[in-house]
Amino acid sequence: MGVARAILRWLLRSSLTHRRVRSLRCSSPPWAHLPPHPNLRRPAGRLSLKCGDQMTQPRIGLLIVISGPSGVGKDTVLRRLFELAPNLKYSVSYTTRPPRPGEVDGHSYTFVSEPEFLRLIEQKEFLEWAKVYDHYYGTSRRRVEAALNAGEDIILKIDVQGATFVRSACRRGSSSSSPRRRPTSCSTG
Repeated sequence: MGVARAILRWLLRSSLTHRRVRSLRCSSPPWAHLPPHPNLRRPAGRLSLKCGDQMTQPRIGLLIVISGPSGVGKDTVLRRLFELAPNLKYSVSYTTRPPRPGEVDGHSYTFVSEPEFLRLIEQKEFLEWAKVYDHYYGTSRRRVEAALNAGEDIILKIDVQGATFVRSACRRGSSSSSPRRRPTSCSTG
């Protein structure tokens, strides 16, 4: 699972470089809580906190997008990522499709009716949304913003249409005339 390891490597580097710190001394490195992995090299220990120091600015979480067409293996990559980095948070999407066997409302998806989904679109409640195979899917803007502002790294598993919109929204900045809104923090690569 080379993709999951590469994403985790990027996360480790990014989370360390996005933190602004006042000192370079601490008894343990910031990644000490992560389990060792033979194929992952830890970043050089240049950034750390002096015990008792505070960051000069609260950490904003990273928005990570896993995207691809149906059946390409997004769930497999996600499962491996969560094994390697259990501190990552998953964004539960809204959908109008009926639940499949084993899916739990609020865990797999938030299942809503089509009229309810359309009402949420009108109220600009979605970061992104799309109609795929006669069903609507969307990512809650409020849930994502709350997680990012709390310093949590959050993963979106969305289709290609949604990923394209999120990427373009991050590049152009927020637009009040846009029916879909820009997240608080975007990291595209």
